[in-house]
This record gives sequence, C-alpha cells and structure tokens, in this order.
Amino acid sequence: MSPRRVNQTIEAMVPELDDLRALFPHYVAYAEGEGKPIFEALSTPLAFELAKGATLTGLPAAAGVIDLCERGLTRRNRHWHWTSFSKQYLGGVVRVLMKVNGFNPTRRKRSIPHSRFTRGEVYAAA
Repeated sequence: MSPRRVNQTIEAMVPELDDLRALFPHYVAYAEGEGKPIFEALSTPLAFELAKGATLTGLPAAAGVIDLCERGLTRRNRHWHWTSFSKQYLGGVVRVLMKVNGFNPTRRKRSIPHSRFTRGEVYAAA
C-alpha cells in the first residue's frame, strides 16, 4: 500500500499583544522589541498544538514550544541565548496562549526536558 497525502487544518485562538497586556503588562515592551520573535512564534495555531501536545502528555506546555521559539530566534540572531528574563517571558506568553484556548494553570510545576530550562507550569483544560 502506498502512502497517501492528507491535508489538515489546525485551528486555535492566537494571542495578541492586548491579551499579553491584560495578564503581564510588564512584558509588552519586550514583546515589541527583543522578544518579538518569541511572541510571533507563539502566536500561531501550531504553537498551541505543540503546547497542548506537551500538556496532554503531562509536561509543562512550554516544553512543547521551546524548539519552535529557538528556530525563530536563531534565524534572526545566531548568538541568541536564554536569560532568566526571556525564559520567564516565554512562560508568560505560553500562559496567555493557553488561556485564550481554554486551558488554566494547575499551579503544579514539572521539569522541562531541555538543557536550558528547569521547570514550567502544567495546564489543564477548563
């Protein structure tokens, strides 16, 4: 049997800067500047599917989107590295992404299987 091609569509709510402003106003300036590639990478249906996939396996949602963000960041700046602030910002944007798609934080943290990250928030469907 030969493989067949299937087209699929991913639908999700994508956050806007106003959504970020509502929860984390202190991140907006970063989202408009140096952190813009992270916000852009996470403001896609694909990012939600990756975050949801991590969530459904019991991992923090951020675990699903770190590689997606890194690809966008290193394309723009080969010398990019995660700082404490940029990792917290990523977590904030993930929280907004999950919220606009009906997921709430559980207040449980779990380890993230990535060399630059330690722990992240676990989410559950509302």
